[in-house]
Amino acid sequence: MVGTKGSTVKVNNGKNLTTGTNVGLIATKGSGTGAASSIAINDGLIKSTRVSKGIAIYTNDSTATNSATGSILMDGSLNNTLAVGMLGENNSTLTK
Repeated sequence: MVGTKGSTVKVNNGKNLTTGTNVGLIATKGSGTGAASSIAINDGLIKSTRVSKGIAIYTNDSTATNSATGSILMDGSLNNTLAVGMLGENNSTLTK
């Protein structure tokens, strides 16, 4: 799920997001007209089945929160040494 230019993406409490893609939730500022920081919120469960280089929540110049009810589960295989629960770049704010 991707949010840009001031959007909010959210996994609600009691909901699951299972993904085999690189990233589960993405929040970015975007560029050009309407560029504004976005928000990614995990109140539920994000489960990555990706075997290598998975990221549960990624932000770029934006904000991410993994709330008290939120859980992140990355694939447990021995090959998943490069998995990241939350990754923020360029003035991002990450909160657990």
